[in-house]
Amino acid sequence: MARRRETSIFSLSLLDCICCGFGALILFHMIIASRSGRSYEKVTETFQAEVDKRQKEVLEGNERLVELRNSFREIEEKRALAQGLSTRILETLKQIEAELATYDAETVAQRAHVNRLKADLKSLEEGTKRLSGGTPEASAHATSRRIRCSRSLACCLAIVSRSIDA
Repeated sequence: MARRRETSIFSLSLLDCICCGFGALILFHMIIASRSGRSYEKVTETFQAEVDKRQKEVLEGNERLVELRNSFREIEEKRALAQGLSTRILETLKQIEAELATYDAETVAQRAHVNRLKADLKSLEEGTKRLSGGTPEASAHATSRRIRCSRSLACCLAIVSRSIDA
C-alpha cells in the first residue's frame, strides 16, 4: 500500500504566502509613512511659522502695553499737577477778588472824601469872596490865598488819586 502523506495545514507554501503578504504590508506602510513624514514636516513648518508670528505679535503688544501704561502714568501725574495748579489759581483768584472788593470800597470812600474836599474848597472860596468884599487889595490877597489853598488841595487830590489808581 501506498503510504499516504499527511497533509499539514501549515505547509511551506502557506508560510511563503503569509510572509509575502506580511512583507507587502510592511512595504506599503513604509511608503505611506515616508510620504506622511514629508507632509508632516510641511505642516509643522507652517504651524511653527504661524506660532512665531503670533508670539511676535504678543511681544509687540506687550511692548505697546508698557508704553501705554507709562504714558498713562505720565498723563495722570500731569493731571494731578494741573489740578493742584488750578486749585492754587482759584484760591489766588478768590484772594484777588476779595482785595479788589476792599479796594473798590476804599476807592468809593476816597472819592467821597475828595468830593467833600472839593465842596469844602468851594465853600471856602465863597467865604473868602464874601469876606474880601470886593476891594482890590483884599481881592489880590484872597486870590493869592485861593491859589495857595488850591495848590494844597490839588496836592491832596493828586495824592488821593494816586492811591486810588494804585
